[in-house]
Amino acid sequence: MATSALETRKRWREISRAPRPSALRVALLASYTIDPLAPYLGVLLEEAGHPAEIEIGPYNQIVQQCLDAASQTAATRPDVVVVSPRFEELAGQAGDLLAVADAAVAAVRRWRACLVFVLPAVPEPGWDGIGADGDPAGVPAVAAAAREAVRARLGGLPNVCVADLEAVVRQTGSSGAYHPSLFRFARIPFAEAVFQSLAARVARLLALRFGGGCLAVALDVDSVLLAPGAAEAWPALLPALASLRASGVPVALRSAGSEGRVWRELAWIAPELADELADAWAFDDRAPAAQVAGIAADLGLPPRQVAVVTADPALREGLGGPVPVLVEGKPAGWADQLRASGALDRLPVPAAPAPARQANANGSPSLSLDEFVARLGVEVTCRPLDGGQVSYLAEMSERTHDFNLGIERPEAAIAGELADPGREYLLAGVRDRLGDYGTGGALGLAFADRTCTVDLFLVSCPALGRGVEDELMRHVVARAVERGCERVVLPYRETGRNGPALDFVQRASATAWPGVVVEGRRE
Repeated sequence: MATSALETRKRWREISRAPRPSALRVALLASYTIDPLAPYLGVLLEEAGHPAEIEIGPYNQIVQQCLDAASQTAATRPDVVVVSPRFEELAGQAGDLLAVADAAVAAVRRWRACLVFVLPAVPEPGWDGIGADGDPAGVPAVAAAAREAVRARLGGLPNVCVADLEAVVRQTGSSGAYHPSLFRFARIPFAEAVFQSLAARVARLLALRFGGGCLAVALDVDSVLLAPGAAEAWPALLPALASLRASGVPVALRSAGSEGRVWRELAWIAPELADELADAWAFDDRAPAAQVAGIAADLGLPPRQVAVVTADPALREGLGGPVPVLVEGKPAGWADQLRASGALDRLPVPAAPAPARQANANGSPSLSLDEFVARLGVEVTCRPLDGGQVSYLAEMSERTHDFNLGIERPEAAIAGELADPGREYLLAGVRDRLGDYGTGGALGLAFADRTCTVDLFLVSCPALGRGVEDELMRHVVARAVERGCERVVLPYRETGRNGPALDFVQRASATAWPGVVVEGRRE
């Protein structure tokens, strides 16, 4: 990679800590741990003149964050929302990916934000291997159908851009794109090269959305066509320039030579330019920046929307406003370098407004957050903690940050209380139609004086946003009633990171529960 991950993270820390006005508030939502994308995207946006604040949403809660008006993401009031689901965390059907896309579109409309939806890559083959290639119900076919359904749904919508992760994986090579060991430990599925390339695609899309992109191309004739050994470039560049011009991109020329001399030489080297391809030109002794400014004025464009193709590094450095594209190496590859530069990227033409999808009075899609959670079919099964799982529970308590009451329960204390008849420790298995999350929650209950004190209440990040905390609370209330309690107390401490747990304590305290009164208690 041109820039190492360590260098990029260091640069991003320096940028984000420095006092500067931020032009964009960017929220990242993914079904996996998307944190490695932030430094690459932040640095690229900074270099493009769009300084950004980047917020990373909760793990694997795309739909929940989009549907909940009081979600963490909604509170940041984002200008841009990058949504990146993976098939591996979905049920694998086209409808599931469409539901994610619809929720994201509805959210950005409410937030008046721009959506960058990342089409997921086709998953790696399963145990059926190459046999899946011919199976219309196999993973490749189902994933392809889901991707195209979403592309058709989102293509051309205003304020909606699409980035394709499959293209990034192909560019990287599937053998180097994935990081299985990092996924097992941190739910980071991709190698750094994938995050770097994805960030580049997202940054290019946002540059188009907020900067307009380049709408014309100007050839530096002196270095590209008239320099010694450059004549062979024209056969390679002609198809690219003809295609650009046919799609409405003007082609212009600049040179420091006299007009008569330059046209005579071009008539021999590139007769098509003289005959029909050139829309504007500047052949004189003005500075290149002034020449391009004049060309831009003739075309009715600002200079920053003109891409100047040059093989001269010195000219590139002195252009100023226009966008320089430096071509290097053998001229046969210059057209590919121009395409890869992104200077002439264009967004799809906005489609005609589609019939409005059924929505409620708040402008949300008809699917509510409660309905979404209900459709997941979440199952929570509580089981008593045994002596061999004490270390596991203590470790889970240490690494669970978002939904944790903040009351420390050391391993030794847990082990010493297992035999206490007034104590219960429970682990909660969580699964839904999208997958099995293993142990997704834990409870520590103390019974005394007709009061049930919940001094351990954990929900892991993968299980959040699925109503697991409500199921666990119903279990707590049921156990409290069975043990003859009249009160359930939720003691808590603010840790700076456990906002979701504190919000739940307030909600649970305001709810009428059968047989007991629930109250929060700040420690």
